[in-house]
Amino acid sequence: MASRRITLLLSTLVLLAACDSEPAPEEELPLARIEVRLAPSAGTLITVSVAGTPDLATGTIAPPDTIVVQPDETYEAVAEFFDTAGANVTSRIRDNAEAWQLLYSVLDADGVHLQVTDSESAYGGDTFGADLPVGIRFELIVDETAPRGYGNIRLRVGQFGPGQKTGSTIVGSPLLDTTLPLFVDTPIPPIPNENITRARLRLDKDDGSESWVVDVVNTFSLNLGEFFIPDNLEIVRCVPDTGAPSGETCGLGGLFDPLFITLRAGRYTGSWWLSDTLAATPLAPVIRESGTRHLFNYRSNLPGAITITDTDAEGAPLGLEFTFDIPTNTIVRGGLTSTLFHFDPTKGETKAGGVSTSARDLQYRIQLLVQQNGFPEDVKRLVYTLERTDSDSLSRVTAVGGRFGVYDSDLESLEFEKCGGVGASQVCEPTQQLDLRAGATYRGSIALEDSLGGDSSMREIMDEATLHLFAYLGFLGDSISTTDTDPNGEPVGFATEIAVPSPSADSTGDLQIRLLHYGRFAFKDVNRLDGETDLNFTFPVRIVAN
Repeated sequence: MASRRITLLLSTLVLLAACDSEPAPEEELPLARIEVRLAPSAGTLITVSVAGTPDLATGTIAPPDTIVVQPDETYEAVAEFFDTAGANVTSRIRDNAEAWQLLYSVLDADGVHLQVTDSESAYGGDTFGADLPVGIRFELIVDETAPRGYGNIRLRVGQFGPGQKTGSTIVGSPLLDTTLPLFVDTPIPPIPNENITRARLRLDKDDGSESWVVDVVNTFSLNLGEFFIPDNLEIVRCVPDTGAPSGETCGLGGLFDPLFITLRAGRYTGSWWLSDTLAATPLAPVIRESGTRHLFNYRSNLPGAITITDTDAEGAPLGLEFTFDIPTNTIVRGGLTSTLFHFDPTKGETKAGGVSTSARDLQYRIQLLVQQNGFPEDVKRLVYTLERTDSDSLSRVTAVGGRFGVYDSDLESLEFEKCGGVGASQVCEPTQQLDLRAGATYRGSIALEDSLGGDSSMREIMDEATLHLFAYLGFLGDSISTTDTDPNGEPVGFATEIAVPSPSADSTGDLQIRLLHYGRFAFKDVNRLDGETDLNFTFPVRIVAN
């Protein structure tokens, strides 16, 4: 930029035949600022300034603001001039248009064009016969295909003596030579969500004793909701097996319910395998590569702590891998909601901005059951027989469980029978409920069978009698007493006695039978039913009045 002071030529121009003229006296015009205003066809006016301290010719130029423009837009622009007192002196420049020119060059901005739209005659001047451009007004044209990015507009201001202006060059040093920063704000297409249609979560216990694999497929998306439990979850439990090709043997899990995982005290390491089944694309590598745009969030109502162990390229948590610490002395049902949040930087979203307003790629819930005393006994069939002590009649209840045992949530059938007679002459007929005679006494006995149709479960429970207790709850529960004991003299409940009360009329209710399993964290106590549950079911009972 030239160091000499900008002056405005105010002269009476006298044309000679040879078009030569003596320079007229000059009047100083100390310019301090040039303001450029750009008006789009629609939208907000853009204003940028080139300011100097104390003026443009001798002072320091403050960095101009960036001109932010949009693609497929034409901006009508005008430049105005201000002196050191802040007065607008543009009219004095226009009045001497043949002595001034603003030259523009677009630098490093593809698809951006600038066209000066005024000339000397627009301001009443054409003394030298060539209607040359001035540059107070121009158009800035941004192509539809202009790429997103930064560039500059070079602005040079020249002042000329009479007849010296050429319209394309500046004679001598320019009065101002600076750049106006330019940014083409071409929208970035939104980053699409990952189309996750299959997810497999594997939980490996750190001591190597077991692993759980939870697989779920949804044709369109697994972004299902915070409390949504997919009905097609496949839960598999795997244990080490050196003889198996994979080094482990796996079978259907969900020991209490097909939708529950049963965890033990200790640490589990979790890892995800994700894919888009429609496109046959593994997505875990894609999510890891674009980790700055993704974050797994885990919510559980269990007391265990969940810690994300992997990070993205910037060192922030990602969550494709995590640990789940299950504390001891815990027996509880609960759930785990896994959410994969998706951040779109084109919308100003970042991980630091939180997760509440972010899009999701995956979200659903898995049910969990925390146990402490080993796996429940494999009881698939229970027969409860009640024999009346003052006659040869008896009643029988048979409960057949599903693949996960005898539980109300997975009970396949309940059968009731009433039998009379002795030995081979005994005759049994089906009934709708267990009928007991008012005032009578019944001796009860329970027989158990495992999935193979044998009685190994019963023998195991008897061998561990100090760890087991049958609880009889609900209707008639207070009338049932246990008549067998374990080696410590504590009740077990395979054998019972029912002293049926004598109501004045028939009465009905539900009797619940639970087999409780005690161990390291809950000691057997008939007054505390806080052991884990090996079986649990409820059935109707009627007292038939005399």
